[in-house]
Amino acid sequence: MFLDTQLVPVGEDDGYDPLVEFQVTGQAEICGYLKPLLDRSLPVRISSARGQTITTCLWSLDAAHNTLNFAADVDPLALEGLLQAGRAAAVAYDDSVKYQFALAGLKLVEGTPANSLQCDIPEVIYRFQRRNYFRAKAGERGSPTARLRHPADPGMALTLRVLDVSVGGCGLLLPKGAPEIPAGTSVTGVRLELDPDSRHLLSFMVRSASQMLDGNGEAVGTRLGCQWTDLPGQAERALQLYVDNLQKRRRMLARR
Repeated sequence: MFLDTQLVPVGEDDGYDPLVEFQVTGQAEICGYLKPLLDRSLPVRISSARGQTITTCLWSLDAAHNTLNFAADVDPLALEGLLQAGRAAAVAYDDSVKYQFALAGLKLVEGTPANSLQCDIPEVIYRFQRRNYFRAKAGERGSPTARLRHPADPGMALTLRVLDVSVGGCGLLLPKGAPEIPAGTSVTGVRLELDPDSRHLLSFMVRSASQMLDGNGEAVGTRLGCQWTDLPGQAERALQLYVDNLQKRRRMLARR
């Protein structure tokens, strides 16, 4: 749920940011990502360093004056505590993507017909794929692969094509004729190869197994719907980045 969202630590205090690969910088690109929040009145959760929290929405985005304005029709006590805290950050969702950014220069602006909460346009926003939500379809060329031993026959080595992938799980193609891997099966020692430079040793649980057909209605194998178990932090970040890059490439191709 939206209200269960927590801020992701970004390492601002010591100057080192381990999530630098998820940063978006540059006013034009940042405004491009924030505009759907404005156009669709998507909820934005603003939290202070002291724990005060309000849920509001973006009212205006003024690139010329470098300002964002949020609706201020929220609980007055929570709003006052937020303004007194000095530091605040915002979290918002746009479909499959979670955005997080610091709010600098936060102040209450009186206006007609209503007041607004104003701050500077952030210099950096963080863009994360929502866990267990969005799955990017992998193309046939250069598709990621999963190398594993068949759980019912450890002597059988399998190299399975990844059909789709997310930070929550993946879809794998078990070829026609291979022994079944039924739903409920736990598989360990899976070597996921996203690309030649990104390889990770993971585990998953098979949640579903369904027949796959080609364009002529002929069976080509079984699609295994898998959920990662005990996903290491480094692998989760690599998956987020991989899915994010897939989305960016497809968005660019769609504009041509």
